Formats: sequence, structure tokens, C-alpha cells
Amino acid sequence: MKESFPSERGPSCGRRFVIGVLLVVSVLAAAVLLWRLVGRVPVRPWGNPEGATLSPEVRDDTQVGQWFEAPYPGLYRIEVTLDPSSVQSAHLILFQLKTDPTDTDALWTAEFSTVDVQAGVAQGFEFPPIRDSMGKTYYFALASPDSLPGDAIAVGYSPENVLDGARASLNGQPAMGNLQFRTYYSLRTRDRLSLLLGLVAQRRTYFLGNRWFYAGLAAAYLLVLGTFVWRVGQAVLEEEEL
Repeated sequence: MKESFPSERGPSCGRRFVIGVLLVVSVLAAAVLLWRLVGRVPVRPWGNPEGATLSPEVRDDTQVGQWFEAPYPGLYRIEVTLDPSSVQSAHLILFQLKTDPTDTDALWTAEFSTVDVQAGVAQGFEFPPIRDSMGKTYYFALASPDSLPGDAIAVGYSPENVLDGARASLNGQPAMGNLQFRTYYSLRTRDRLSLLLGLVAQRRTYFLGNRWFYAGLAAAYLLVLGTFVWRVGQAVLEEEEL
């Protein structure tokens, strides 16, 4: 008859359980610290905050627009500073977001009235986040077919402003400088992680300039941490049995 020894099997299972718990807690703690670090990655508004000059009036024969290259994924909001000082009556303003002025279909469209515009306050246009916006070029424009000369809004404008990947437009044609505008981005955790890795690798050479190198280092760290906790747990429990 085969004998069993419950007293010996119990501690063995208990040791594995305790070590497993220590391993899971340690890895989770490291993951939480990484998540908190990633959550603090700054995603500031991007664009041109200056607009001492005014663009031509947005009216029956004049469409004012702006090209820009999105620096982040998750583009979801654009703000444009408008000037209503010449407005005398209500007129409809059309805002369109496209990838190019010649596109027949807009990515997003909004309408508002000139009487809703407040002097010195940016007009905001919010839409569902464009998750793959990073590195892509977009174009937004303001048009008002029923506005007349002397009774139309204008846009804050900096004719001397130089902004990489951006340029103002007039009736779909490039113009000097940039409008006064800002773009906003909503990043998911994985987007922030990719951005963080990119910031770490920025301005480094050879393999140090590859963001995946640092992702590999993080994975190796978690592996080493898990192995260390496992070994320490085994050593402590074995010592207690002596």
C-alpha cells in the first residue's frame, strides 16, 4: 500500500503559492510605476499662439485656411482666434477639416454664426479623435458665402511666423506665415508609451536612437525582477524549513 504524507505536500504547495504571490505583486508594482510615469508624459497644445495681425475677412469671395502636420496621434480639437470687430449682422460661418483643399469630402464640418464669436476668445471645434493623425497633414478652412466686405469676421494671423509643417492659405493657395491656431490631442496609454520611448531615444545615435531598444530594456527589467523575486522567495522559505 502506497503511503502519502499530507504534511509534506502541504508546505510544498504553500511555498509555491507564496512565491507566486510575491512574483505577481512585484511585477504589478513595477507595471503601476511605469503606468504612472507614462501618464505624466506631457501632451501640450500645438500650433501658433500669436496673431497680432488680422487675416483678410472671411466673406463671399475669400476663404481663409491653414495647413499643419499633426505632431501627435489622437487629434480631436482645433481652436482658431477670430476677430468680430467688423461684424454688423449675423452670418453663417462654415468650418471644414480636410486632408487637402481640393478634397470634395470633409473629415469634419461645423457651422456657427458670426454673432456667437467673442473678441479675443478662441473658437473651438471638437470632433472624434483621429487616432492615426501623427505625422499626417491636415487642412482647415473658414468660409462665409453670405458675409460681405466690412461685415465679416477675420482671423488672428502672423505673416512672419515660421512653424515647421504648417502654413496659412488664402482661397486654397499658400500664404505667408500662419494663422493663430492651436491643435489638441487625446492619447491612449500605448500612444503615451510610444511617445515616452521616442523622447528617451531622441537625439541619440546608433541603437540608442531606436525606441524599441528601450522597450526591450523595460521587458528585460521585468524579467530580471521576476526571476529575482522568485529566487529570493525560494531561498527565504527553504531557510525557514531548516
